[in-house]
Amino acid sequence: MVDANAPPAADAAPEVDAATQARRAAATTNTKHYMKSAFISMITVTLATQGVNYFTGKEDPVTCELNVNDNSWIGKRYESLRYFNPAQTDYNTQYVPMKDGVDLAVDTYVAEYITNKNQTVPTILYTTRHGRGYTLDFPFSLFASYKKTFTNPRTNIYVQRFVTNGYAWVSVDVRGTGASAGSKKHDFADQEIEDGYEIIDWITKQPWSNGEVAAIGHGMEGVGALLLAASKHPALKAISLNGAPVDLYRSAFYPGGVKNRKALEDYASFTYDTDRQIRWREIPTLKPRIMMNYFGGNVYPVDDNVAQFKNYIAQHANNPDLREELSDLKFRDDKLKNVGVSFEELDIIRHLADIASSGVAIHSFGGYYDMGVARSSILLYQYLTNTLDADTASLLPKLPEDASTDPFRHRLTLGPWSHAGVDNTDPFATSKQKCFYHLDEISRYFDHHMYPNRHRFSKVEGEEPVHYFTLVHSKWKSSVTWPPAHLSDQTLYFGPDQSLEEVATPSGEVTIDVAHNPLYDVESRWNMISHLFGIRPYYYNDRQPMEDQYATFLTPELSLTEITGEVELRLFFSVDKPNVNLVAYLEDVDYQLPFKNENKRRGVTYITEAVLNPVHNTISKDSSVQSFLKKDSREIKANEVYEAVLRFEPISYFVKRKHQLRVSIGVATPKEFGNAGEELPTKLTIHFGGEYPTSIKLPTFSGVFTENIVPKLEDEEIEEITFANEEAAAPAAPATEEDEFASTEEKDEL
Repeated sequence: MVDANAPPAADAAPEVDAATQARRAAATTNTKHYMKSAFISMITVTLATQGVNYFTGKEDPVTCELNVNDNSWIGKRYESLRYFNPAQTDYNTQYVPMKDGVDLAVDTYVAEYITNKNQTVPTILYTTRHGRGYTLDFPFSLFASYKKTFTNPRTNIYVQRFVTNGYAWVSVDVRGTGASAGSKKHDFADQEIEDGYEIIDWITKQPWSNGEVAAIGHGMEGVGALLLAASKHPALKAISLNGAPVDLYRSAFYPGGVKNRKALEDYASFTYDTDRQIRWREIPTLKPRIMMNYFGGNVYPVDDNVAQFKNYIAQHANNPDLREELSDLKFRDDKLKNVGVSFEELDIIRHLADIASSGVAIHSFGGYYDMGVARSSILLYQYLTNTLDADTASLLPKLPEDASTDPFRHRLTLGPWSHAGVDNTDPFATSKQKCFYHLDEISRYFDHHMYPNRHRFSKVEGEEPVHYFTLVHSKWKSSVTWPPAHLSDQTLYFGPDQSLEEVATPSGEVTIDVAHNPLYDVESRWNMISHLFGIRPYYYNDRQPMEDQYATFLTPELSLTEITGEVELRLFFSVDKPNVNLVAYLEDVDYQLPFKNENKRRGVTYITEAVLNPVHNTISKDSSVQSFLKKDSREIKANEVYEAVLRFEPISYFVKRKHQLRVSIGVATPKEFGNAGEELPTKLTIHFGGEYPTSIKLPTFSGVFTENIVPKLEDEEIEEITFANEEAAAPAAPATEEDEFASTEEKDEL
């Protein structure tokens, strides 16, 4: 095993047999081609990115320092111990047969020094259904002559980082995908758990393995990493999830029971094509479309056996088409059209008990603008730490008695990101540049769990396990629980003149026309595949033009208020036709003139949202939890009043002094969402007051809670914030409005 305190010893390698010498000679040759391929991959991506940025006018970058955009609370890049030159990597690709004879394509990356000196290291395992690497087209293949391949640009930086820091890296095309053989009954089937166990077993038997494994997964691949944990293999010690929709039904494909048509169809068409070695035909942006059409993009084969490779690809044709399978599905317990299993039976939630009892430490990243991933990341953390509310816990597998619920074993990080942390989507960020390096935090976490003698570098042990970023305040905070303990619930009631009041209001109603809602050209949080191709969720600054399409309710001017957690709307409504998908937005309204050097966005700014098909009732009258099972559903009839509970996606947001909160309620448009049925409403009525006490409950703190800011503030900083909070005198109005992208050094704290 590599010593974390000193570089590897320079002792002579023992004698080896001829077969081993031949393998190492081949590996050395492979290494040169791997590094050439990696270099070409990075150059290609960089040039294409610069060209697109030039023509699209993307903002100039900023210097990522402490308190700049979403930069980590550490304030600088994390540097693990670097032992090995990335140019000296032993790279091999091969088939590993499973017990039933199905071959899985496996790539291994190990520092040459480790193999030459017969040393051992822990392994990072990456299982994917999106291809462990891609071919290059002529003439670009001339620069990567080894099997005409180049490494996966999504993971190349991870490979180099971990291999040079004393880990092995193993990439696997899961069964029925990439260059692997077989077919899938459906995504995330139990067969993947069995395959994962066998792959981990195979890793532990390799001469470079120290017998310990960690796993990593981005987006849907994170669900696959959880399947590895469900295998309960004793060698698996830790996993890191970045944007993994743990509750696949609610957080990705059916938020609030509403079909997320755009994400589902994009994911289904993408996997349908790539499973069949077809370059995806529906790429949404120019740069990857050019690269896929002219640079390369097919999954690369393991060897030169073309007939076998074609046979394996042909086997993938038996994979189900998710678009067809989910075309009529509405409830969790509905069956897929042809596969014969329900959505419950493909959702990873079914294996939470095995995951909890596995002993695997789990770090989950969730983006505030990544579908409902933040909610499902929170769900996973709360389940593992036994802090769920009773109603939600009743819908999940019982937590095993042998499961450790120590919150410091796991980790939850919530930030202002799009799907899988691709982009910073903070509307207040300078140049909208992402400064948070997920790789650094993953590296810290793995160093902590896989190399105990690196604790003095990783410093995870001294931190609270939950970190969350507060928008507007632009600070990282920490906690042991979610939501943090310093918050309390505040309830506001809908009232006359479209107001939100702290006391119960007289009865009334507001009716809006929903028959002719225009489709706004706004990239939303729900389009996960678009996010991966660099299309950032864009909830534009001034949402005022959308006002006519919604019933809006407004608070008076507020004092400085923090909202952190999950907002809940209890809505009494009626419609003139029975099929409706409801949507509600929480928004920040500000038409005050800016302070000097204030980070300002005048107008109406999106905070968060909730969607719901109201046929999904709560599990009991006083509950706010839906099961999305058929037994808990109801029929919606025209012109009858119903109560619906809409739970907004989690957020942490500061509302500045004299700002107002607005709740906008309407119908979810079919640009992203499927229709609720054939008979769609033309009128939506919001009922409030009296027997219909429509209300919104917000987890709030009045003022600025400074005790959980990380890093800890100095005394003078706290005094400055306190003074700013107490000072009520308005400054003189400036002659012109400040630029929202003013340099960070000039921006006021709040």
